[in-house]
Amino acid sequence: MRIFIEMSASDVSQANKTLSQIFQGGQLLERVVAYWKPKTADLKAFRISTPNAVVAELEGNRPVYLVNPGVVKPPQASHAPDPTYTDTARRDKVEGTTVLLVVVNENGSPEVLEIVRGLGEGLDTQALATVAGWRFKPAMKNGQPVAVLINVEVNFHLQ
Repeated sequence: MRIFIEMSASDVSQANKTLSQIFQGGQLLERVVAYWKPKTADLKAFRISTPNAVVAELEGNRPVYLVNPGVVKPPQASHAPDPTYTDTARRDKVEGTTVLLVVVNENGSPEVLEIVRGLGEGLDTQALATVAGWRFKPAMKNGQPVAVLINVEVNFHLQ
């Protein structure tokens, strides 16, 4: 399912309220809390103090790690098509990079996606929708596939 919402920054609160009502009759936030359990809000400090620790858990108490050279090998994108431009962004000649925080699960599928730095003009939604369809060779820890939290940069450049 795809939902395209063109809005200004001031409309984000209203959009979240509307989406919460659409999905699970207003129960969306409760479902996310039960599904995605981060252990810290400050990943940079957490990485320095505990580089091999579990940073979050997915539903079913599945651990999520950070990529750590020599301990957790990063996932490798095997199917990563480019997003499409929105008409508004093309008209306004918006270019740049949307940065997403993504959990790639032990099967190589993006499972949790969050915008860290956006561009607006509908491009952030396009980045989320596109990356949600990407596929990866999973991250590995001790020879076993594991879920990891990574940053994904989605570039938008007009040609």
